[in-house]
Amino acid sequence: MMNGFGDVAEIERLRADLAASAGVRVSYHHADLSRAAEVAALVAATEAEFGGVDIRVNNAGLQHVAPVEDFPPEKWDQLRAVILDASFHTTRAALPAFRSTVVGRPADQRR
Repeated sequence: MMNGFGDVAEIERLRADLAASAGVRVSYHHADLSRAAEVAALVAATEAEFGGVDIRVNNAGLQHVAPVEDFPPEKWDQLRAVILDASFHTTRAALPAFRSTVVGRPADQRR
């Protein structure tokens, strides 16, 4: 399951290219990772589409550069939410599914 912001056509091209080159099914979900409810929806959609969660890659990020005195508090909140809070919320939402699909199985039976 891919997630991110950007041009819809470019995202679709990337999704299709990844699916073709890796020979796997790839979907996209538009969740805003700064919002816990959307993170939960992303994980639920992933579970519904793929039957579970095996791997979670935390690579979301934003950037805003300014001296502290000029740094808008709303930008700070957005950066913190995407870079820090999203990692917590995705881990928390994905952990039950991850445990049920991977943890506890013998290594040769893990997906």
